Amino acid sequence: MRPKFTLEYNGKSVPTDEFHVAEAIILATNEIAGHGKGISNIPLTLIVKKNGVPDLTMVDLPGIPTVLVHGNSTDNFEQISEIVMKYITPEESIIVNVLSATVDFSTCECFKMTTLFSPSKFL
Repeated sequence: MRPKFTLEYNGKSVPTDEFHVAEAIILATNEIAGHGKGISNIPLTLIVKKNGVPDLTMVDLPGIPTVLVHGNSTDNFEQISEIVMKYITPEESIIVNVLSATVDFSTCECFKMTTLFSPSKFL
């Protein structure tokens, strides 16, 4: 059986397939946050169903800006920090920070937030 993909957001349920998931996410993101650098706390939920695959929820959070980029709002850091905290706060959350191997992780805001909030969750 082929996997079944559904993208859910704002009460909508959009069927897609493995070849068009990225396109569906881009369209939904533009609909919610606008074209450009908009930020929204409305989640996009990608549901993948396939026989023999357990249920698992993964949340891909936005990167935390450290430098103001032309065109971005001055409150992007606060908006994104609030979104990130919403998802890393629950005790059952497992936090996986992903970044380039060339980055000094000790200076990364995501690691600072993780260890500040819950050092025992640090992976």
